Amino acid sequence: MSIRSDGGALAALSLALLVWASSFPATRIALAAHAPGHLALARYCLATLVLLACCMLGRAPLPRRSDLPALALTGLLCGTLYQLGFNYGMRTVSSGPAAAPAPAPANWALLYLALFPGALSFTLWSYALARLPVAQASSALYLVPVFAFPIAWLWLGELPGALSFIGGAVTLIGVLLVQLKGR
Repeated sequence: MSIRSDGGALAALSLALLVWASSFPATRIALAAHAPGHLALARYCLATLVLLACCMLGRAPLPRRSDLPALALTGLLCGTLYQLGFNYGMRTVSSGPAAAPAPAPANWALLYLALFPGALSFTLWSYALARLPVAQASSALYLVPVFAFPIAWLWLGELPGALSFIGGAVTLIGVLLVQLKGR
């Protein structure tokens, strides 16, 4: 399989990865005041409303009625369960939630999570997947930590340990091998 050079799709993929990477430190900020379940619910309710408005403005066709059960199951398994696990896991890594009411940075982080990693990233990802080989786009997901490290450093002052750097190097080599295999 050869790698297609669709500049728009590669740009969309790169931006989707960058925005997804920013969700890790933004989640840590939001978890300072929002419970993991509430964060997941609020994040994707807001993202759904934004995407619904975009679909209505763009007059996107509605899914077929026969597709609704599969879409609901996918949302439950791939969205809800993942986000709950992710948010609870991020909570154990962080210093713990702060007392309510939520401070402004946590609320801004929640809004950011809904609009950018929630709505924009999935739109960009869909665009890239429609135009790039699936293996190329999927293997690029391993680059998310490469983007997440500097964002976490800038936003939270976090620095990864030596093992994280070693693991990152191994991952980058693997991504490079997958990307070059088709050439």
